[in-house]
Amino acid sequence: MIPKINKYDFYLYRDFSNGDNYLNLIQLVAHSSEFLNEIILTPEEKEKLSKRIELCKILFEDEWESRNGKIQFFFDFNKESAIKYYHNLIQLAKELQFQSEIPNLEKTLDFYIKNEIKIKRLQENQDDDDAWDEVQSLNREYEYPYSDLLNKLAIDFSINPDSFCRDMNGNSIDPNFTGKLKHYEGDTIKYEYSVQKGQIFGEFMEYDNDGNKEELSFKEGYFDKEIIKSWFKNGQIEFEQLSNSGYRYWYDNGQKKMENINNIIKKWDKYGEEIL
Repeated sequence: MIPKINKYDFYLYRDFSNGDNYLNLIQLVAHSSEFLNEIILTPEEKEKLSKRIELCKILFEDEWESRNGKIQFFFDFNKESAIKYYHNLIQLAKELQFQSEIPNLEKTLDFYIKNEIKIKRLQENQDDDDAWDEVQSLNREYEYPYSDLLNKLAIDFSINPDSFCRDMNGNSIDPNFTGKLKHYEGDTIKYEYSVQKGQIFGEFMEYDNDGNKEELSFKEGYFDKEIIKSWFKNGQIEFEQLSNSGYRYWYDNGQKKMENINNIIKKWDKYGEEIL
């Protein structure tokens, strides 16, 4: 089985200028709830796919559960489970050609074994203020993060999506796609968006729950967004950006409300009378 993911999410999270998007991209595979069964893969391809999915799931949970510090993540381990967990991670890293990240995995395991007794005591007394201070101190001693393994896996995913998933229709995702796409929730359109070389870039139209136009913006990657035009529920335009010269607002009855053109501001009441 190969996970199916939303194509819009893939193109959105490929913007790694937001550091969280490495994790967000991996989550698409790790938490996928729909799968494609009718797909022909060689036994070798199936094995590689299985290992990539397993690594996505492990690293997502690892990174998420470690967000407050590695020591708190270690609270759920004992020596036997830690050895099993990290040996499995090391093996997956080897088989998927992430050898450069293995030393930190090995050092992390050694760190846990060295501090196992202390970590267990801190886990049992974690509600104590003194124990909390000691947890933070031990977190500062831990110097072997392996988040680069997740980042490199995300980059591999962003370049070779077919090695991880298909879109919701069971089709391949083009990592270099340029053009316009639509995103639906059920039968209702939610977004119409532009993609440039595999990332969200350009005009971005949002629709309300009834499929009516709600907001047109220019979107550049994950964060950057400039509103160009918006509409009321009745379909009447509410706001419009006028190139670089200014902007204009309307009432929901179609009367102009306010405009600022070349820094000259005019206002009207809802009946069309200018407000001086």
